[in-house]
Amino acid sequence: MKIWYGIHPGYEEFILNRIKESRRKYSRREQRAELLIRNPQFMEKWQDIQETHKKAAMIGGQKWADDFARLQVNGLCERWGISKKWDATKASLSKFIETEPGLVYHPIWAGLPVDPAEARIFPDNLRPDYLYIKIDPWTLRDDVVAAWPRVEKLKKVIFGYSGKGKSNFGQALCWYDLHKQQRWGYGKIASVWIQEEAPHIRDTESFRITVREGIKRIDRYIKRLTPPTPEVINIPQ
Repeated sequence: MKIWYGIHPGYEEFILNRIKESRRKYSRREQRAELLIRNPQFMEKWQDIQETHKKAAMIGGQKWADDFARLQVNGLCERWGISKKWDATKASLSKFIETEPGLVYHPIWAGLPVDPAEARIFPDNLRPDYLYIKIDPWTLRDDVVAAWPRVEKLKKVIFGYSGKGKSNFGQALCWYDLHKQQRWGYGKIASVWIQEEAPHIRDTESFRITVREGIKRIDRYIKRLTPPTPEVINIPQ
């Protein structure tokens, strides 16, 4: 056929197979992986890591080279939305594409150890207790919904507060006001509360502890809302 004129015979089958391949459905992960493989910046960095790994192995040994390459791969994954479990091969890339929105927070504030491989730029250096949801053009509503249980856990750890399940907030707020404004002790608040609101409670001493913890919880919530004093930044003239 004239349409194949000038094309190397060996390429004809390749092109026909490529056309057939175009009919298949690509998952979101596969779509993103295929685009990354065709992204010049991504591939340049990936190839640099491969070359650096080979050179490092000759200089410092295989284990040192593997550890060094792992740090580089982790940085690549961080930037391009890939799981850090990726083995850095093109064939497996689609399996490690992350679809969950990124959650950005200070690891120490979240009670986590700081791993150099997990290092990231903190977006709010004036306030370490932050939690950001990072989305991209590929993020779907279902992805955010699926990530929300983790968000709730991090909210509780980082801020000491979660809006979920605070049915007794009004009670704790009342106890706080009686303690701060009326100068009532925990025992007096507990006794009056049992008499007026909860006559079914028999153990006054245990309820006194509940009142104390409720007041402390409100105090923590209030402190969490206080923004830090902005640092004065001297700009060189």
